[in-house]
Amino acid sequence: MEITLRPFSVPAVVEEIRCVVALEETLVIKYRLDGDMTRIHWPGEECILTENITELWRSTCFEYFIGQDAATGYFEFNQSPSGNGCGFEFEAYRQSPVASSRLIADSFFMARDESSTEIRLDVPVPPSPFLLGLAAIIEDTDGTLHYYAARHPVDAPDFHRRDHHHRINIEALS
Repeated sequence: MEITLRPFSVPAVVEEIRCVVALEETLVIKYRLDGDMTRIHWPGEECILTENITELWRSTCFEYFIGQDAATGYFEFNQSPSGNGCGFEFEAYRQSPVASSRLIADSFFMARDESSTEIRLDVPVPPSPFLLGLAAIIEDTDGTLHYYAARHPVDAPDFHRRDHHHRINIEALS
């Protein structure tokens, strides 16, 4: 399955981010950015690798949200290019977040050059069907944050909204 993430506002540091969701031994989520990668701030060695980093979204970060149709709760995962990652479970829309490792990516891979970047996350397979929201926050070298999602509300970026997530059947990914 392919999903295109578009910026909330333009001009943006990259025009779009293409994502592929596939089923292997895990749920594989790949992000591909094309453009001038030298315009992006890439968190790196200045970030200390720790499980306690919870505000990765304040810089370049790749995110996914997983929920179930019948439940109001959902899971959010944030992956920084630095290697830091963190997960949260919510009882309902933006309510009562708690740190969680239930659906965190088992592995993270990034390949980058001056004109493209590829990110791969291997995620435990959730019960099917499920809701999947993909998002990215890209910080440019001037410090401006650019918000990417498949769909955006009119007034402000909001990756937590279920009406912007995709319903996924595992069988369709096989």
